[in-house]
Amino acid sequence: MRTSGVIAARWCAGTLCLSSLLTGCSTSGEGAVPQAATKSAAIAPFGNKGGYLYALNQDGGQSGKGSVTVYAPGGSTPVRTITAGIDDPVALALDPTGNVYVANIGGSGNGSITVYRPRSTSVWHTIRSGLHFPPNALAFDPAGDLYVADIGYFIVYGPGRVTPKQVVRLNYPHGYGANSIAVRNGYVYAVGTEQNCELPGGCVAVFKAGASSPAYVITKGIDINNGVDYPQEVALDAKGDLYIANFSADTVTEYARGEKSPKRTIANAGLGAPGVLAFDRSGNLYVGGNAIAEYAPNDGTPIRTIEGEAPWAFAIDATGDLYEGNVEGLDTIGVFGPSGSSPSRKITQGVDQPVALALGSQ
Repeated sequence: MRTSGVIAARWCAGTLCLSSLLTGCSTSGEGAVPQAATKSAAIAPFGNKGGYLYALNQDGGQSGKGSVTVYAPGGSTPVRTITAGIDDPVALALDPTGNVYVANIGGSGNGSITVYRPRSTSVWHTIRSGLHFPPNALAFDPAGDLYVADIGYFIVYGPGRVTPKQVVRLNYPHGYGANSIAVRNGYVYAVGTEQNCELPGGCVAVFKAGASSPAYVITKGIDINNGVDYPQEVALDAKGDLYIANFSADTVTEYARGEKSPKRTIANAGLGAPGVLAFDRSGNLYVGGNAIAEYAPNDGTPIRTIEGEAPWAFAIDATGDLYEGNVEGLDTIGVFGPSGSSPSRKITQGVDQPVALALGSQ
């Protein structure tokens, strides 16, 4: 359960996220990066059988601090560490070509997104244009477009671009920023607080890619246990169904594509206070809350529970190993095999408040 104030940029007692839209605006004249991107092997959805682990360390949430540590398959010692340009980071993502993107809320102005080439520890380029507030969430679509969410906007950058091709302005009377945005099948899913949405319990706004107003908005509804209630994270399964982790209701709700009412509700998800979601190659759902719970497809009863952890971030590789980032003083990455409730190993070297994990090919 993440109740510590250490990582305030991504957690504020259930009041962090995105929201309802006021107006849309777009920008033109996308700026190219200094050199063209070089294609490399695309990253598989769940990593690969020898995937490299990328850990984003917030290092106490202090200005000027933070790092990305990279671990070889099966390794527990970093093969490289990125610190250049990182300043109080909160989000990490790898694009389809293996470039590393880090969202920084520290520094002057409205924060930044620093970009690193594969196997490099030097800043390739920095994105600042289009940021109205510090960025708090990153996501890529299959074409390589980057989606960035902050307090008042979400911004879209084309592959290898440093100026936006779309800026969507959002309502932001309250809240700190966005902590979850997802893109799949031509739609963008953005999480909003009840203050931002001006709806009890918050909302998830669903936009068609390229649109400046939502196609529809998912809300709590009449039954507190059967809809959105302080959503913290969204994820999509292989079918395109949307899953929402509802911190206040202790549920995960599943929605078929295009539907506003849930087709399934998992009660006491993650043993309460769910905030982290991930899927493995078999479609099993992992929920991080007061503990970690694994659910088979279409089942609301855990097939496995891992007790005593403080999950903040998940990554699952092609072999079924679960990587779990712990914060609040634990400063470890636990590695769990496809069965059992104890870690097969723990990574501690180079780990300092890991707020995000990703798997890459190099």
